[in-house]
Amino acid sequence: MPEFGDHFGDFERIDLATTFRCSDRVAAVATDFVLRNSAQIHKTVRAIRHADRTSVHVGLSGEEGLSLLKEWLLELSLLRTRSTPVPELRGRAAGQNRRSGPLP
Repeated sequence: MPEFGDHFGDFERIDLATTFRCSDRVAAVATDFVLRNSAQIHKTVRAIRHADRTSVHVGLSGEEGLSLLKEWLLELSLLRTRSTPVPELRGRAAGQNRRSGPLP
């Protein structure tokens, strides 16, 4: 939160730049995603574990999943061109299984 000092007064910022939770490839994708939000504080994240193969997969099962993914990617691209805030992903895109139909 860049405005932390405005709300709480004087402070010292200490970046926690090492992650033990995931591999370097996951950390790189996650960091890139988070830092696309201009309100985030920019920092470098270093992972202890190194992956030697693909670590991030995005996908939904079956033909329904593919059409759902395409629908959301189109919607996100349209929202971005209109400078509209992106809604929270729900349903399968957020990992909730056994939901049918389009995302609300």
